[in-house]
Amino acid sequence: MKEYELNLQENVKDNYLLLKVIGPINSYTYDILKEKVLSIVQNNNLVLDLSDVSDLTSTGVGVLFELREKAEENGKRLVLLSPSKVVKHVVGLTGFLELFEVVDKEEDIKIAYPTYTIVKDEGRRLKDEGKREKVEG
Repeated sequence: MKEYELNLQENVKDNYLLLKVIGPINSYTYDILKEKVLSIVQNNNLVLDLSDVSDLTSTGVGVLFELREKAEENGKRLVLLSPSKVVKHVVGLTGFLELFEVVDKEEDIKIAYPTYTIVKDEGRRLKDEGKREKVEG
């Protein structure tokens, strides 16, 4: 894969979106990743599979930090899945790897389903998004 090619593969899960990143995250490709992820973390938890990231420059590290902040601002989670050796090394050099939620296997991802509030007088649950759903029983 060339230094200016980045491939993103989406896989929708029950309570998060899995985005596999293939190729380098650098000054040629960061905007592709940034644009895609910013649109996702507006409304979804996101797991970034970084196992096939071949290069990560300082520009790429900056994007990862920005994406983490945007997810938090929107009340969503950003999880790094199986970061490649280069990702672990480069982010580790910053001393801030512990600021990211990192898991080695997809089955280790623990993202809770949306929380519910019980409204006693109506006998309904309200999702955080404000949608109503009938309570069984």
